[in-house]
Amino acid sequence: MITFFYVRHGTTKGNTEFRLIGNAESPLTETGIQNAEDAAKALIDIPFTHAFYSPLSRAKDTAKTVLKYHPPVKETPLEELIEWHFGKYEYLVHPTHREEVDSRLAKGDFSDVGGETRAGFHARIREGFREMLEELEDGETVLIGSHGFFYIEMLEAIFGKEVRDEYMKDKKSVCPVPNGGISVFEYDGEKFRMKQFAASPVGWNYAEAGK
Repeated sequence: MITFFYVRHGTTKGNTEFRLIGNAESPLTETGIQNAEDAAKALIDIPFTHAFYSPLSRAKDTAKTVLKYHPPVKETPLEELIEWHFGKYEYLVHPTHREEVDSRLAKGDFSDVGGETRAGFHARIREGFREMLEELEDGETVLIGSHGFFYIEMLEAIFGKEVRDEYMKDKKSVCPVPNGGISVFEYDGEKFRMKQFAASPVGWNYAEAGK
């Protein structure tokens, strides 16, 4: 069994301005640094053996904040963990383009404006997990540092649409994953199993994770 702890990056300037941040850089704010510290404290007793993270600074810095409280482990920046590419909508203020952006999110297609389709993004996500699994052995405990839309689309790409739908039910935001939020799932050699959906790192307790 391989256990994964997925952490969304902390709050960025773009988040506070309601911008659509995909492949764009947006560094952590002071609040974002605190989100990362909160995740680090929540995960301080987890015996990580390997870490993979998006090379975008907000995800990398969050992951490294978590790792600074642990003995050194192998760290692998992985391009496949980068956020969905939104093409010309990158870093635009979402509320000012809400109708067109939400329509594209529903259809899962930014390809005609220089971005990715949902299908292409899912293929990239699956390739990333294939690469991770090639490096890992049974019994490992893994940190993943990545992004909000990545997490939502990952649920469908590797668990199935019903798991994505379960997470998104009753959610009012298109990207409800908490900054610094922690999710736990496992891979048993054949399939992935969700143990805990993304939740705020404040008050998070691994002993309570699982179904």
